Amino acid sequence: ILPMELVREGRQADMSGLAERKAYEVRPRSEARAEGAKVIGVRWVDTAKAGKVRSRLVAQDFNTDKGKVDELCAATPPWYQAGG
Repeated sequence: ILPMELVREGRQADMSGLAERKAYEVRPRSEARAEGAKVIGVRWVDTAKAGKVRSRLVAQDFNTDKGKVDELCAATPPWYQAGG
């Protein structure tokens, strides 16, 4: 269980970084849907690392009517044995 005070600090730090990069725009859901934009769900992932709490806001459900959007997914390298 992570201390809530450190979780709040970690989340605030992540939101500050997102705001500096202008990574999001707050809009009412009704307005976004009226313009045909898809509302993407998000959730927090909090982890303890080196005595600090690191928080990341992650998006959920990048699937569209046309299928998976590969540009939005990070590649995962395959597991293999060297030389075999």
